[in-house]
Amino acid sequence: MRIKITIVFFGILNYGFGQNCFSDIWNSVAKFESQGLAFPETNQKAIDQLVGCKIPDFKVKSLDGKSFELGNLKGKILVINFWFTNCPPCISEMPGLNKLADEYNNQDVIFIAFGRDDEVVLKKFLNNRRFNFIQIPNSSTIAETFAVIAGWPMSFVVDSQGVVVKVKSGGFQDQRAESEIYDALKPSIEQCLNREKK
Repeated sequence: MRIKITIVFFGILNYGFGQNCFSDIWNSVAKFESQGLAFPETNQKAIDQLVGCKIPDFKVKSLDGKSFELGNLKGKILVINFWFTNCPPCISEMPGLNKLADEYNNQDVIFIAFGRDDEVVLKKFLNNRRFNFIQIPNSSTIAETFAVIAGWPMSFVVDSQGVVVKVKSGGFQDQRAESEIYDALKPSIEQCLNREKK
């Protein structure tokens, strides 16, 4: 069964993005709704407009205490996943995400998971389940800046210049999630790596 969850963060339009693509997504949703489109089409069309946008800046600390900021990651391809521990599709796609992280382990690809839960909840969850990404707790505000509106989980592939090349939102709750996320993200990662080799 595929599920999509609409998350709307009220007051987000007042947030200082510095990235028009991401802040304008709310206006895009309203525009598509005014054209008579309904969920999930409105959200998917808005999300599709994020391809080609520079991602919002961030400065965060991982679960193991390391600092990460976008400026220091320039030149790296990023695979970013937004998730939380009580999200069945988030959990179902983890094996596919782990497979990608394992395959690109020795290449210029950084895998970052922005978890909505706090450190205690995240550590307890990860003690019993492998999720082979850099784990960032307490990421609700970052989820807002990345316009996570059309369903958790949400994943981005970002090229070495910080530009979005792929967005994947929502997913299955069963074993189909593993192949779906893998097949959705792998071609974009390969595209970015091949571009870097030229």
